[in-house]
Amino acid sequence: MQNNTIIGLSNQAEVIADTIKSALNKSLTNVTFCSVKGYVNDEGEKADYLINIGVNYQTAKQKDIKFLTELDITTREWNCPKIDILKAQTELLNSLINPSQARSQAQKDAYIHINEALKLHADTLELYVFGSKVKKTIVEAVEYGEDTRKPLTKAKDELRMLMKSTKYRQFKFKLNGMSMRTNGEELQFEGAE
Repeated sequence: MQNNTIIGLSNQAEVIADTIKSALNKSLTNVTFCSVKGYVNDEGEKADYLINIGVNYQTAKQKDIKFLTELDITTREWNCPKIDILKAQTELLNSLINPSQARSQAQKDAYIHINEALKLHADTLELYVFGSKVKKTIVEAVEYGEDTRKPLTKAKDELRMLMKSTKYRQFKFKLNGMSMRTNGEELQFEGAE
Protein backbone atom coordinates (compact mmCIF):
# COMPACT_ATOMS: atom_id res chain seq x y z
CA MET A 1 0.00 0.00 0.00
CA GLN A 2 1.41 3.37 -1.03
CA ASN A 3 1.14 6.40 1.23
CA ASN A 4 1.27 9.92 -0.16
CA THR A 5 2.06 12.88 2.05
CA ILE A 6 1.85 16.45 0.77
CA ILE A 7 3.78 19.10 2.68
CA GLY A 8 3.60 22.87 2.16
CA LEU A 9 6.86 24.79 2.44
CA SER A 10 5.27 27.22 4.87
CA ASN A 11 5.27 24.42 7.49
CA GLN A 12 8.03 24.11 10.06
CA ALA A 13 11.29 22.41 9.01
CA GLU A 14 10.76 19.91 11.83
CA VAL A 15 7.55 18.66 10.19
CA ILE A 16 9.43 17.86 6.98
CA ALA A 17 12.28 16.23 8.90
CA ASP A 18 9.91 14.07 10.96
CA THR A 19 7.98 12.94 7.88
CA ILE A 20 11.13 11.88 6.05
CA LYS A 21 12.53 10.19 9.15
CA SER A 22 9.31 8.22 9.53
CA ALA A 23 9.53 6.95 5.95
CA LEU A 24 13.17 5.96 6.32
CA ASN A 25 12.67 4.20 9.64
CA LYS A 26 10.74 1.50 7.79
CA SER A 27 14.06 0.11 6.50
CA LEU A 28 15.29 -2.89 8.49
CA THR A 29 18.93 -2.44 7.45
CA ASN A 30 19.32 1.35 7.66
CA VAL A 31 20.42 1.16 4.01
CA THR A 32 17.75 2.06 1.53
CA PHE A 33 17.17 3.34 -1.95
CA CYS A 34 15.62 6.74 -2.38
CA SER A 35 13.97 7.85 -5.62
CA VAL A 36 13.87 11.59 -6.16
CA LYS A 37 11.97 13.23 -9.01
CA GLY A 38 12.39 16.80 -10.14
CA TYR A 39 15.93 17.51 -8.90
CA VAL A 40 17.30 20.73 -10.45
CA ASN A 41 21.04 21.35 -10.08
CA ASP A 42 22.69 24.76 -9.83
CA GLU A 43 23.11 24.92 -13.62
CA GLY A 44 19.40 24.31 -14.25
CA GLU A 45 19.52 20.66 -15.33
CA LYS A 46 16.43 18.76 -14.18
CA ALA A 47 16.76 15.04 -13.46
CA ASP A 48 15.29 12.10 -11.60
CA TYR A 49 17.65 10.11 -9.36
CA LEU A 50 17.86 6.75 -7.67
CA ILE A 51 20.20 7.10 -4.69
CA ASN A 52 21.50 4.45 -2.29
CA ILE A 53 21.53 6.05 1.14
CA GLY A 54 22.69 4.80 4.51
CA VAL A 55 25.83 3.07 3.20
CA ASN A 56 29.00 3.39 5.27
CA TYR A 57 30.97 6.43 4.11
CA GLN A 58 33.62 6.03 6.83
CA THR A 59 34.76 2.70 5.35
CA ALA A 60 35.27 4.33 1.95
CA LYS A 61 37.06 7.27 3.59
CA GLN A 62 39.51 4.94 5.37
CA LYS A 63 40.23 3.15 2.08
CA ASP A 64 40.95 6.53 0.48
CA ILE A 65 43.36 7.51 3.25
CA LYS A 66 45.23 4.24 2.68
CA PHE A 67 45.14 4.72 -1.11
CA LEU A 68 46.48 8.30 -0.98
CA THR A 69 49.12 7.40 1.61
CA GLU A 70 50.45 4.52 -0.50
CA LEU A 71 50.08 6.18 -3.91
CA ASP A 72 53.34 6.59 -5.81
CA ILE A 73 52.56 9.18 -8.47
CA THR A 74 55.62 8.20 -10.52
CA THR A 75 54.17 4.78 -11.38
CA ARG A 76 51.41 5.96 -13.69
CA GLU A 77 50.59 8.48 -16.38
CA TRP A 78 48.56 11.54 -15.45
CA ASN A 79 46.64 14.08 -17.52
CA CYS A 80 47.74 16.85 -15.14
CA PRO A 81 51.36 17.79 -14.37
CA LYS A 82 52.86 15.57 -11.64
CA ILE A 83 53.63 18.57 -9.44
CA ASP A 84 49.90 19.38 -9.37
CA ILE A 85 49.06 15.72 -8.69
CA LEU A 86 51.52 15.67 -5.78
CA LYS A 87 50.05 18.83 -4.26
CA ALA A 88 46.51 17.51 -4.82
CA GLN A 89 47.46 14.22 -3.14
CA THR A 90 48.75 16.08 -0.08
CA GLU A 91 45.72 18.38 0.19
CA LEU A 92 43.18 15.59 -0.30
CA LEU A 93 44.90 13.38 2.27
CA ASN A 94 45.04 16.24 4.76
CA SER A 95 41.34 17.04 4.26
CA LEU A 96 40.41 13.39 4.91
CA ILE A 97 42.57 13.07 8.02
CA ASN A 98 41.96 16.55 9.49
CA PRO A 99 38.56 17.91 8.45
CA SER A 100 37.86 21.50 9.43
CA GLN A 101 36.41 21.58 12.97
CA ALA A 102 34.91 25.06 12.46
CA ARG A 103 33.17 23.89 9.31
CA SER A 104 31.95 20.75 11.10
CA GLN A 105 30.38 22.79 13.92
CA ALA A 106 28.79 25.21 11.47
CA GLN A 107 27.30 22.21 9.63
CA LYS A 108 25.81 20.89 12.88
CA ASP A 109 24.32 24.26 13.80
CA ALA A 110 22.74 25.07 10.43
CA TYR A 111 20.90 21.81 9.81
CA ILE A 112 18.29 19.51 11.25
CA HIS A 113 20.00 16.12 11.00
CA ILE A 114 17.44 13.47 10.08
CA ASN A 115 19.94 10.62 9.92
CA GLU A 116 23.47 9.99 8.59
CA ALA A 117 22.30 10.48 5.00
CA LEU A 118 19.75 13.28 5.30
CA LYS A 119 19.77 16.77 6.69
CA LEU A 120 17.46 19.70 6.26
CA HIS A 121 18.63 23.33 6.27
CA ALA A 122 16.60 24.97 9.01
CA ASP A 123 16.26 28.34 7.25
CA THR A 124 16.06 27.57 3.53
CA LEU A 125 14.28 24.19 3.85
CA GLU A 126 16.70 22.69 1.36
CA LEU A 127 17.05 18.93 1.79
CA TYR A 128 20.57 17.48 1.56
CA VAL A 129 20.78 13.79 0.67
CA PHE A 130 24.12 12.01 0.99
CA GLY A 131 24.47 8.74 -0.85
CA SER A 132 25.68 6.85 -3.85
CA LYS A 133 24.13 7.75 -7.19
CA VAL A 134 22.74 4.56 -8.73
CA LYS A 135 20.80 6.01 -11.65
CA LYS A 136 20.22 9.42 -13.18
CA THR A 137 17.57 10.20 -15.79
CA ILE A 138 17.84 13.68 -17.30
CA VAL A 139 14.44 15.29 -17.73
CA GLU A 140 15.60 18.71 -18.98
CA ALA A 141 19.19 19.00 -20.24
CA VAL A 142 21.32 22.14 -20.24
CA GLU A 143 24.56 23.05 -21.95
CA TYR A 144 27.44 23.42 -19.54
CA GLY A 145 29.91 26.24 -20.01
CA GLU A 146 33.64 26.17 -20.59
CA ASP A 147 35.85 24.35 -18.05
CA THR A 148 37.28 27.12 -15.85
CA ARG A 149 38.77 24.95 -13.10
CA LYS A 150 42.24 25.83 -11.85
CA PRO A 151 45.10 23.33 -12.44
CA LEU A 152 45.10 22.16 -8.81
CA THR A 153 41.36 21.51 -8.94
CA LYS A 154 41.79 19.49 -12.14
CA ALA A 155 44.52 17.44 -10.44
CA LYS A 156 42.31 16.83 -7.41
CA ASP A 157 39.48 15.74 -9.68
CA GLU A 158 41.82 13.35 -11.49
CA LEU A 159 42.74 11.75 -8.16
CA ARG A 160 39.12 11.73 -6.99
CA MET A 161 38.25 9.54 -9.98
CA LEU A 162 40.36 6.81 -8.32
CA MET A 163 38.95 7.24 -4.82
CA LYS A 164 36.12 5.28 -3.16
CA SER A 165 34.57 8.09 -1.10
CA THR A 166 33.98 10.24 -4.18
CA LYS A 167 31.41 7.74 -5.44
CA TYR A 168 29.22 9.27 -2.75
CA ARG A 169 27.62 12.62 -3.39
CA GLN A 170 25.61 15.17 -1.56
CA PHE A 171 22.51 16.27 -3.41
CA LYS A 172 20.79 19.55 -2.53
CA PHE A 173 17.08 19.56 -3.16
CA LYS A 174 14.86 22.58 -3.18
CA LEU A 175 11.71 20.93 -1.96
CA ASN A 176 9.27 23.07 -3.92
CA GLY A 177 7.72 20.95 -6.68
CA MET A 178 9.77 17.87 -5.86
CA SER A 179 8.71 14.38 -4.88
CA MET A 180 10.67 11.72 -3.05
CA ARG A 181 9.89 8.03 -2.60
CA THR A 182 11.48 5.71 -0.06
CA ASN A 183 10.23 2.43 1.39
CA GLY A 184 6.85 2.70 -0.33
CA GLU A 185 6.05 6.18 0.93
CA GLU A 186 5.95 9.10 -1.50
CA LEU A 187 6.47 12.61 -0.21
CA GLN A 188 5.39 15.51 -2.41
CA PHE A 189 6.60 19.01 -1.57
CA GLU A 190 4.53 21.93 -2.79
CA GLY A 191 5.27 25.62 -2.51
CA ALA A 192 3.13 27.87 -0.41
CA GLU A 193 2.42 31.57 -0.83
